[in-house]
Amino acid sequence: MIPQIGATTAAGASSSKKPDALGEDVFLDLLVSQLKNQDPLEPMKDTEFVTQLAQFSELDEVRAITSGQKDLQAYMASLNNFSSVSLLGKEVAFAGDQVTHQEGLPSEVRFDLPAEAALVTVKLYDPQGHLVRTIDKGPMAAGSHIVGWNGADDTGQPLPAGAYRCEVTARDASQSNVPVTLKQQGVVREVVFENGAPSVRVGERWIPLSEVQGIQMASQR
Repeated sequence: MIPQIGATTAAGASSSKKPDALGEDVFLDLLVSQLKNQDPLEPMKDTEFVTQLAQFSELDEVRAITSGQKDLQAYMASLNNFSSVSLLGKEVAFAGDQVTHQEGLPSEVRFDLPAEAALVTVKLYDPQGHLVRTIDKGPMAAGSHIVGWNGADDTGQPLPAGAYRCEVTARDASQSNVPVTLKQQGVVREVVFENGAPSVRVGERWIPLSEVQGIQMASQR
């Protein structure tokens, strides 16, 4: 009598073929041979026959699902890469504490407040880490805010172009700290794909697409 399919699979685990490599035709041939050569005095029970068919069906379905998932992942990755190219020339927002200052042009400090603040203070540091400007804004409501900076220091002297670090502190009426989320915004100049994940270049900084928080036309303000 030919051994049951489950036993055949277990015995073949040490061979070069994987247990799940059993094809549909091979399975059916083994099953038919098993039925032909079974002991007439101890025929295969209906439950055993149904169980073996169910096992093969489950294995086949799992392989089909796995293959489908891989195809879907590849499709989604290509779709994501294609859609990221449309960001070229658009303005994107992302988390960050830098302000790019250009001589003669005003700059903006962007941040979010989750709750109302009684006092908000904006500080700007030059590339060497020196505090160059402090802006007191007083009370502010919860939400998104933009504080303008004319590019001058606390004495009114224009500062050279470059990347300046900003720091925003907020306190409520009881002088407790209010969390602040700093944001940056800039125009996408380039898109690259590394290990299937797209990144965009804004100024001199590369931003993973997953970190982009908002998109708008570059002409919008």
